[in-house]
Amino acid sequence: MYARVSTLEGSPQQIDEGLRYLREEILPTGKDDPGFKGLIALGDRNSGKTLSITLWESEEEMRATEQDANQLRRAWSESSGQEIVSVESYEVGLFEVES
Repeated sequence: MYARVSTLEGSPQQIDEGLRYLREEILPTGKDDPGFKGLIALGDRNSGKTLSITLWESEEEMRATEQDANQLRRAWSESSGQEIVSVESYEVGLFEVES
């Protein structure tokens, strides 16, 4: 499994708008992409930092979505008033979730 981690920073008051955009615009788009396994969004209401972690079955499937992801990230940034700080890719070494 592979992960793309996007970090945005801005006003703490914009966190909710950024999370709304991820939930309503980016998540539905991701669900249509081959190899998409999920999205995790983390927000720090003190600093205004938001992390989006998209999970992919393979590195190839993640890389195949790079252009679309760049466009979605720019739209997310514009919608939330946050600045794109970084975009990084990782191999997932451990993934376990209990419900």
